Amino acid sequence: MGKRIFATFCIVLALLGLYLASQARDDGMFLGGMLFSLFGVLVNFWLIAQDDRDELANPSL
Repeated sequence: MGKRIFATFCIVLALLGLYLASQARDDGMFLGGMLFSLFGVLVNFWLIAQDDRDELANPSL
């Protein structure tokens, strides 16, 4: 359950980053928003990989 909450938080962070980048007036805010988005997406991919690895290690029939 904790992974789902963390994944949801990272999705919200990624969307917030995209919003910040789209409304940016300077390069720093654009870069910060894109980094938030990148971080959120990468963490979600990492969580998916962890879940797949756990499932392969402990298959339930």
